Amino acid sequence: MVENYRTMYAQAIDASDPRYIGGFGIYRHYPEPARPENTDIVTPNNDTPYSWLWLDLRAEPYVVGVPAIDRYYILPFHDLYTIYAGFVGAVTTGTGAGSYLLAGPTWNGDVPAGIDGVIRSATDFVGSLTRTALMPDGIEAMEKIQAAYDVRPLSAFAATEKPQQPPAPQWPVWDEQKFTTTVAFYELIDFLLQYAPPLEEDVDIRARISTIGLR
Repeated sequence: MVENYRTMYAQAIDASDPRYIGGFGIYRHYPEPARPENTDIVTPNNDTPYSWLWLDLRAEPYVVGVPAIDRYYILPFHDLYTIYAGFVGAVTTGTGAGSYLLAGPTWNGDVPAGIDGVIRSATDFVGSLTRTALMPDGIEAMEKIQAAYDVRPLSAFAATEKPQQPPAPQWPVWDEQKFTTTVAFYELIDFLLQYAPPLEEDVDIRARISTIGLR
């Protein structure tokens, strides 16, 4: 969770960071192959350039739309634990166009018409390291596919009233030394766990770690 926060902070929270993608609910596409200076993750690859996305699901779900795509692509959605909540892609959902709803752990609303699948996350914040294959037809053809990925709140998709937005979190400022080598490691986990309601299989361990202050 701590390493995941490091990436989320740089990409979705710290607007001064060159890796910033524009905030939550915004795709940032990287059509060019990865270079040595691309340090968002440890080992980027070159045959499937990336599109980064982070979602804040506290107020409402998001709907991610994909066009019909004639090549390999994948939208993997990982939660704060870095566990995958689900996938949209050529292998899992096919190469046709579709709209997929991403819901947080406490959402219990109705799924509107026009939704082809539902992915439910165990945490309120979700990231996607979307990949689109770079084929012999070149970068420009791949860019058109990336640009066609659509993301919007459920209320915008369904043309319903936008729900009240929760207050912005008081995000801890990322400090590599502090959060990886001091007791602040646990303070950051404690902060993040408030956005991760206990799963049924984690009730016992969450009760145990609460005895040392991780509540």
